[in-house]
Amino acid sequence: MRPYVMTIAGHDPSGGAGITADCKTFEQHKTLGLSVCTANTVQTENEFVSVNWVNQRLVKQQVEVLYNEYRPTVVKIGLIESFSLLLINAKWLKQQNPEVKIIWDPVLKSTTGFGFHENTEGLSDLLSLITLLTPNMHEAEQLFGSTYPQKMATQCNGFPSLSILLKGGHASDKGTDLLISHDKTETIPGEPFEGYEKHGTGCILSSAIAANIAKGCELKEACIKGKKYVEKVMLSNHGLLAYHSLETIK
Repeated sequence: MRPYVMTIAGHDPSGGAGITADCKTFEQHKTLGLSVCTANTVQTENEFVSVNWVNQRLVKQQVEVLYNEYRPTVVKIGLIESFSLLLINAKWLKQQNPEVKIIWDPVLKSTTGFGFHENTEGLSDLLSLITLLTPNMHEAEQLFGSTYPQKMATQCNGFPSLSILLKGGHASDKGTDLLISHDKTETIPGEPFEGYEKHGTGCILSSAIAANIAKGCELKEACIKGKKYVEKVMLSNHGLLAYHSLETIK
């Protein structure tokens, strides 16, 4: 029996990001993906035109009916209308199962520059409920006002179950990510390679980590495996849309 993994995120009609990319990734990791749509976007891999938010009540209804039926142990959250809606759903999930693992991929801006969230009020309440936060350098700066690991480690104080995976894709050392918790910072190394830029790599990484955790991996191991998966899909073709295939999981 495959473990269930839920994604709460937007729909990207190009299939490169959002719930479609998440479910492609879940499938390749031999998990069964459940998807809750938070937004319908108008975009391609090259252009972001607009976002049309799904009614907040409908989002919560989707979460509740899927969770009550399948009881996923890991939930990944991506594009969502507001911090308040994210908090509502995270609290509800924790009430149903205090052990549920919540991974938040903070989609604050599309790769084409379209901005989503400026108001980060309620961040501390949210961090108390999350297992893993996966910001890139720009998102870390917006959320915490800094990209220094020490500053982010202080954000984990008081939240012993929280870790932050600071992605290095926009840093000078692009092959290295940092896994930060309240008491340690660990390196998640990457293999040097000449890959091709891809649309939706943040979605793919966070969903790969979620799938690996659902299959029983510890957090660091899940991050390492997730990073390797992203590296392989970046090598899958020359275009911006990644290919997902069984070969990429080997």
